[in-house]
Amino acid sequence: MWKNVLLCATVAISGFSFSQEAADKKIQAGMTFGAGANINQAETKRMSADGGSMLNVGVDMHYSFSNTVGFYTGVSIDFETNKISPTGEIGESYYYYEDTDIKRFSNFSSDQTLYQWTSRTQKPVYLTIPTQLLFRTKFFGLFRYYGKFGLRSSFLVDNKINDTGFTFSDNTLNGDQVAEENRNMNISRDMNFFRGQAGFSFGAEWNFSGSISLATEAGYYFGFVPIYAQNKQDNQTTFFLDENNQRQYYSNDMSQNQFVWKMSILF
Repeated sequence: MWKNVLLCATVAISGFSFSQEAADKKIQAGMTFGAGANINQAETKRMSADGGSMLNVGVDMHYSFSNTVGFYTGVSIDFETNKISPTGEIGESYYYYEDTDIKRFSNFSSDQTLYQWTSRTQKPVYLTIPTQLLFRTKFFGLFRYYGKFGLRSSFLVDNKINDTGFTFSDNTLNGDQVAEENRNMNISRDMNFFRGQAGFSFGAEWNFSGSISLATEAGYYFGFVPIYAQNKQDNQTTFFLDENNQRQYYSNDMSQNQFVWKMSILF
């Protein structure tokens, strides 16, 4: 019996000393890994948003103003996938391309390949910097709980496109259609360089060894900047044909919210 009491006391004292060591640290930093779901909403009748996903890796930093209030920042690389398609009731969508470059209105020429796209998988890569207030409980044994509230600011660093659709044998709509998948296409000025989100998350921190902690959290972030650029005609790439068979260019338009799950190792 006494052995069991002594063992329990030793575990409790060890847990208290671990949590005290983590609680007294002014700065915690470490690696973070995450995943999420993109909740996309089309803002134009010419397209439909079919969902998306996100994976990220980066570093986190917590700066404590006190034992319960702090500031959270860091940097991560977000690898995302968004799926969109033209809206069938409105009509088909087309673009011209050469090799892997989708051409804008300003650099179109008749010898480029005409393509009708029926679905698109877009793979943007963002550099994301969070700036959030951090509110934490005191440690209960080896655990404490926290909430974050603030901004996630993302900057576009790459943007690749995979399209399914058809080419036309003589680069006009009178030519024969040939099913073709366009992979790893480049499209300039299609997406906004900056993506802004505001939101919150809740999580728990487990101080399992000395000053080392494992933290996990789930959050929801509301996008307040559309992810597609609203370009002037010269920089637009996608068009439809009006009743006079004239090309009418337009920009995709979509808002985005995200559900994000993260796990971090903090030192």
